[in-house]
Amino acid sequence: MAKKRNLSPERLPKTLYKGACVGLQEYLYFRHLKGLIRNETQRIQDIDFDFINVKGGSSHEVAKRADRASVGEFEKIAVFDYDGKHIEFINALDLCKEKKIIAGYSNYSFDLWLLLHKQCYTKVVLASDDYAADTKTTFNLAPEADIKSELVIAQLLNQITLADVKTAIAHAVQIVAINHRAIPPYRTNRSAVFFDNPDIALHVFIDEVLKHAGV
Repeated sequence: MAKKRNLSPERLPKTLYKGACVGLQEYLYFRHLKGLIRNETQRIQDIDFDFINVKGGSSHEVAKRADRASVGEFEKIAVFDYDGKHIEFINALDLCKEKKIIAGYSNYSFDLWLLLHKQCYTKVVLASDDYAADTKTTFNLAPEADIKSELVIAQLLNQITLADVKTAIAHAVQIVAINHRAIPPYRTNRSAVFFDNPDIALHVFIDEVLKHAGV
């Protein structure tokens, strides 16, 4: 484990992650995560995310944009959802494996990752909208709130601390472990493995980010 150092912000090294994400929720989440890390005085690195917001494109399109956006020695990351588009999702996973892109996916959607910050959410859903009621209740949002709007996303993110992020990682690890024990996986043409929802891989990337930052 890296030793933590008290350095001024000007002297801290920085890790930059380049890639693409599927929508506004994801884009704003990573901006929030960057701020949470920067507020930690004991961090050993600063973190930055240079993500293209694909604005609702398919998971395969997100993976393609992540590949094009990332050049040189930067780690490439694609943040996308299953969202009921099975073939597109498989194609995205295969492209990520071929191009060595980190596949930061949530199945069924990113709302699962948000809920994991506050609870170990194991409900099976049939559509992304099925998360809405639980998301509003969990984050004390108004019943009529549009959880995809920038204002409501900001209200939600303001309730997420760095401790919550670590909780979400732990909950995701639990879900993946349950899946491996309980249900058969899907395998893509390039042997990428995933499960029916709830399933997630985004936590692996975010755990790596926190470790790089030393927080």
